[in-house]
Amino acid sequence: MGTSKNKAVDSLLTTKEAIHSSLKHHLLKAQETVKKHADAKHQDDKFAFGQWVYIKLRPYCLGSVTGVAHHKFAKCFYGPFEITERIGKVEYHL
Repeated sequence: MGTSKNKAVDSLLTTKEAIHSSLKHHLLKAQETVKKHADAKHQDDKFAFGQWVYIKLRPYCLGSVTGVAHHKFAKCFYGPFEITERIGKVEYHL
């Protein structure tokens, strides 16, 4: 590097930068691997106007909707609801 007058400090900085670049490389490689596996199982659901769908709610997060004391016994799917409008790529108005 040559940024420090002390050779020990200069050596330490060089080692630190090498470790940092190696960690960054391995992190990017791990992120790409996880993304590849997630994308392989992913499929976009496309719904049409007028189609009837069920909505999956998480009862442990939406206690006011489910109205039960124990989320284990709550329904997971609610509906059917008719799709009246497509708002965005994955958003629908029911």
